[in-house]
Amino acid sequence: MKVDLRISRIQKLIDRLEGGEDVTTSSMNRVLTPFQMKEFKTDWEDELSNRRAQKPSQLKTYERMIGIGCLHYQKMERYSFTRDKNRLAKKFSDKAEDIFEKAIEYLVEQLQADSNLRMWIDREPDGSNLTPMGIPRVIGSSSFECLVKTRSPYPVITKKELKLRALELALADLTESSLESLDVTTEIVCFSKSKTLDFSSFRF
Repeated sequence: MKVDLRISRIQKLIDRLEGGEDVTTSSMNRVLTPFQMKEFKTDWEDELSNRRAQKPSQLKTYERMIGIGCLHYQKMERYSFTRDKNRLAKKFSDKAEDIFEKAIEYLVEQLQADSNLRMWIDREPDGSNLTPMGIPRVIGSSSFECLVKTRSPYPVITKKELKLRALELALADLTESSLESLDVTTEIVCFSKSKTLDFSSFRF
């Protein structure tokens, strides 16, 4: 397929995607090289893999710890509104605070051992206060206090977006190649026009 025709067809597919329509894989296959199609498919497989990412086991342990702390905190709140239960309220408050403190210490240790875990946490542990509202939460948690509601720390990329990116990269490559070819042709033409011939050595 000629370069100009490929550029035109790729641009049409890009316009359709930007207009909210979809394009089939077979349509892309007709304008992209085998290598470009392979890259697109690999990107989509990586995206699906990211969506299936499992929460690290260390963070499940951390969630269990803060879950226990939250139960004690709720008991503290319940007894704090009950007459003659101040001692019980203080007992559960101290217990909750102790568990939250140990949970954060555990979290910091895990983050130091594996920095990749940081992307699963909704806030920095430093400066956390020892309450259900103030401690870091694991991304994807159903807890109201979690600051990030997405199910995974990886950004979600749609298949349409990946198609658009693949086509735009292919278009950029073709356009750049066409410009380079045009520059070379122009140089040859200019050289041909500017060249002067010396006939002084010829005898007529």
